Amino acid sequence: MEKLTSFCKFDAILCRSYTRFMEKKNITLRIGTELHGALRILGIATKSTMNSMVTQAIEAYVSVRSQAVERDLEATLEQLRAARKRDPDHFDAIGRFAVAEGEQEDPIDGRATTVLPEAQTKMRRLLRSS
Repeated sequence: MEKLTSFCKFDAILCRSYTRFMEKKNITLRIGTELHGALRILGIATKSTMNSMVTQAIEAYVSVRSQAVERDLEATLEQLRAARKRDPDHFDAIGRFAVAEGEQEDPIDGRATTVLPEAQTKMRRLLRSS
C-alpha cells in the first residue's frame, strides 16, 4: 500500500489511483478559443480526450499548490513556535492586560465624544505641520 504524503489526499504520484475511485463531478470550464484549439490539437496528437488532459492538469496543479500551501503553513507554525519560545509569558501578559484594562474607570465609556485627548491633539498638529 502506498503511503499518503499530503494532507489533502492529492499527491503527484498517487493522483491517478485516486481518480479511479473518486466520484465524478461535472463542472463548467471557460477557456479562450486559442487554448481550446491547442488542447484539441494536443488531444488528437496524443490520442487523449480534452477531459482527461484537463483533469490531469488540475490534479497536477492541486498537488503542487497544496504542497506549497502546506509548506507555508508549516513555516508559519514554526515561526509561532519560535515566538512562543522567545516569550513564553506572552499569552499570560495579554490576559493580565485585558483584566487590568477592564478594572480601570473609563470616563467616556459608552458615550460618543468629539473631544480628543491632549496627546492625540498634539500628534495631529505635528503631523499636519510636516
